[in-house]
Amino acid sequence: MSEESDEHLWRRFETGDRLAFEALVRRWEGFVLRLASRILGDRTEAEEVRQTLFLKLFLNPRSVRHPDRLKGWLSRSTLNESIGLARKNKRRNNATARLRDRGSPPAEGLAELQIDRDEEAARLAKALAQLEPADRALLALRFDEGMTFAEVAEVLALPVSTVKSREARLVARLRLLLEDPANGLKRG
Repeated sequence: MSEESDEHLWRRFETGDRLAFEALVRRWEGFVLRLASRILGDRTEAEEVRQTLFLKLFLNPRSVRHPDRLKGWLSRSTLNESIGLARKNKRRNNATARLRDRGSPPAEGLAELQIDRDEEAARLAKALAQLEPADRALLALRFDEGMTFAEVAEVLALPVSTVKSREARLVARLRLLLEDPANGLKRG
């Protein structure tokens, strides 16, 4: 990985250096993929978000006004792309359910969520899936990416106090979901 700062690589990219862009992609693609995966709960969809995001970035480099804050831009853009895709999928799934209710065959290509992890991870993933994508994003930024409350607040454009209270509420809700036998999540 290059020792150059994001800002320096970005400035090189703006002058036509494609190798600088490739270095930025290598540096940040794992971060984008992890965040999108946590929000969407599906690696294939997260790959789609990653590809879309870096393509948009390549085609419109002027969208990044502050290259020294590239991580913030990538975080916000990943959240927006992921939440947009989650909403699109929800509309598609709702339409499929309506068709199924009418006796029509379901649309092809709707894959079941495959969780190939240990029991604890599967339980957590099931509980997280019951949260809204924006709530999963907040938790992913805090716990998966290790961002501070201030960093999460900046990415989400929220006051720090709101981030703290939402996190506390979400952690409490996850605990309840994990303990509630009606959700099929309780340990056996």
